Amino acid sequence: MRANGRLTRCMAQRLLMLESVARHRGVSAAAAELDLTPREISRSLRQLEAKMATRVFTRDCDGVGLTQAGEILHLAVSAGLASIREAADRPEFETAALPFTATV
Repeated sequence: MRANGRLTRCMAQRLLMLESVARHRGVSAAAAELDLTPREISRSLRQLEAKMATRVFTRDCDGVGLTQAGEILHLAVSAGLASIREAADRPEFETAALPFTATV
């Protein structure tokens, strides 16, 4: 999952996809939210499972569900995203922001 001790961009994107699919309980709604195709989501999640060497989702005619490993991962990703949202909502965050300057 890591390259040079850091979470790769691709892996971070796949974890965001996992979170969205789990929250929406389906690939189509997650794809719409992330402005991707369902095929892109499905392919990326298969790659996530291959990289982690474990099944994260169950798939059947009713859609997708989480395996036990998927549930653990989803809880961790959701908690991380909640922590980031909480930090960004703090008043100190707004006052610490750098002014935006555009050069043309």
